[in-house]
Amino acid sequence: MRLLWEQDFGGSNPSIVTWNGNIDGLCAGLKIQKCPIVTDPFRKSESPIVRDKLSVSAVKRVLDGTISSYLKATKMEYEIKGIKIRCDSKLEYAGIDYLFNILGAHDIQRCDFYIPYKLNGHDRKYVPDFSCLINGKRTIIECKTFVAKKRKPLSSKWNFYYDSIEEKQKVLKKYCKKNNYDFIWFTKNLHRKFYSSITNSH
Repeated sequence: MRLLWEQDFGGSNPSIVTWNGNIDGLCAGLKIQKCPIVTDPFRKSESPIVRDKLSVSAVKRVLDGTISSYLKATKMEYEIKGIKIRCDSKLEYAGIDYLFNILGAHDIQRCDFYIPYKLNGHDRKYVPDFSCLINGKRTIIECKTFVAKKRKPLSSKWNFYYDSIEEKQKVLKKYCKKNNYDFIWFTKNLHRKFYSSITNSH
């Protein structure tokens, strides 16, 4: 079996390694630590080194808008005075409208930083959705659906998404308090009529 390995997770000079079924030989050829067998197909690897590279790479793709969403959502753009703001879902689109038309926010932009947090004992990186000024104070906004404490069993990708919400909310509160920012945890209930009116043509 021949495996194509993109160096540094996105490099332009991939290495081709021949695998004869010996995991030790494979890891030595790739110059990475040997990883335990992956039990969760959604988690790419249990190796801290590999996982950190994947995490950093994912953050970069989130920031530049090129990440391919594993949770299907409608991509949109909200335009304010000729400036277009990328929205990765209808909820984010409704969130910006709420900020601009209901709260009178300005200087609305996508966040360009991440906040480290832990989930199930693993280090993660979280990029909040938007930053803006409301009454002269910097405010960070996260747009998330309401999550019931008890829910039906879901696929691993959705379980990861929902499991991370509570931890993200905690670290966002802590981050904003430390930096003297306000924060808004936006759900569609805050702007339900507008959210329900959104179509893919917006």
